[in-house]
Amino acid sequence: MKKSLAVLTAILTLSGCAGSPSNYLALSPDVPAISSSASGRIALSTQDARSTNTAVRITKGDDPAKLMGTGESPAIQLGNLFRQSFSNKGFQLDPAATNVLELKVERLQSDINETMLGYEAANEIIISAYARNEQQLFSKRYTARGTMKGPLSLDLATLELEMNKLITQLAGDIVNDPELTQFLMQ
Repeated sequence: MKKSLAVLTAILTLSGCAGSPSNYLALSPDVPAISSSASGRIALSTQDARSTNTAVRITKGDDPAKLMGTGESPAIQLGNLFRQSFSNKGFQLDPAATNVLELKVERLQSDINETMLGYEAANEIIISAYARNEQQLFSKRYTARGTMKGPLSLDLATLELEMNKLITQLAGDIVNDPELTQFLMQ
């Protein structure tokens, strides 16, 4: 009897730890597929231009919204993602290059509305690209949106998967944009 009680206590303790929700959104997007190759040297930087550090806002009725950020700075994570992506495309990354590409995260947000019957999530990511060379400037805004609906409450892992998918899609749109590629190769 004592052994069963000890085993039951251990199981309940461990399941309580495993079920505790995270306080942040873990981002780990994949490097997108490259549709064409390019060449040239570029200086690449990323910035987080959002006015707040929150990435998730969960509302449920009249309760105050629950806010969550990301585990690591989006500027650092996306900087690593874009460095790898542009290198895979064929660009040489050189901080002293005359062709400069600056990517700014303007929005990285999931708004979740939970009700008694389920949830609805609206996800949006906006990244602006600013490129310049010795003669010209180039700017373009890239957007990825997605929605999710489901019964009960949203599982954080499902949200992370969706946000990472949107980031990978948006990174592919940027890296494979023929206008941006042409500008950077001038």
